[in-house]
Amino acid sequence: MALIDGGYDDENHQIIEMENTDNNEEIDDENNNEEIEEVEEVEEEIDEEERIRQLEKEKQARDEYIKNNMEGILKIDKIDLHLPVLRGATEKNMKISVASIKGTGKMGDIGNYAIAGHRNYTYGRNFNAKK
Repeated sequence: MALIDGGYDDENHQIIEMENTDNNEEIDDENNNEEIEEVEEVEEEIDEEERIRQLEKEKQARDEYIKNNMEGILKIDKIDLHLPVLRGATEKNMKISVASIKGTGKMGDIGNYAIAGHRNYTYGRNFNAKK
């Protein structure tokens, strides 16, 4: 910068103005960042609401599937277990609950009636003792 008679020349006034403009742009950037953060928060809330709606739909579909494929209920009071017994030990059924094994007897009939289930930690609490 060149000083002229203890002041700034026109070029320096422009620089000072540009510096002031830069400061205003920094303030605008801060405001824009705040606005962006607010928009992102609203989007996250919408995403969370959509995720909740999707989970509710999945639960309804799962409950309807269980209702249509349930043979009975397995109850083990000692470990407070009440599970639907689904018809057929398919992969899908085993992910949901316990299931009867095809080719064995029928529930309540004389003979062997076999069910299959997982002692699992990932998908539920089947056969995990309560503490």
